[in-house]
Amino acid sequence: MGARRDEETVTTGVRGWWRRTTAPWPLPAFTAPGEHAVELVHTGDRPVAVVRAVRQITGWSLTSATDATRSTPVLLATDLSHGSAYAAVRVLAEAGATADVVPSPARL
Repeated sequence: MGARRDEETVTTGVRGWWRRTTAPWPLPAFTAPGEHAVELVHTGDRPVAVVRAVRQITGWSLTSATDATRSTPVLLATDLSHGSAYAAVRVLAEAGATADVVPSPARL
């Protein structure tokens, strides 16, 4: 009989894929409170990657993230710390989008 796999350490196959794609969103790197906001200015040439990045940053559903990327410019997240806001902009830029850090609307 083969060795029993620990359920928490499965990183390959269907179970590993499911664990990677159903990670809790928004990721903790994008939730520190502060006074900055992230504005998605332009989606770019890779809309699928941008939708995935928006979902990671906001925790929105696939439909909401797709609608947001189609209606640019749009505020994706507000009341973020300086580090969280720039981390979100970096993730969006890696996905091919153009994004800016702006003051949160409540702070204007």
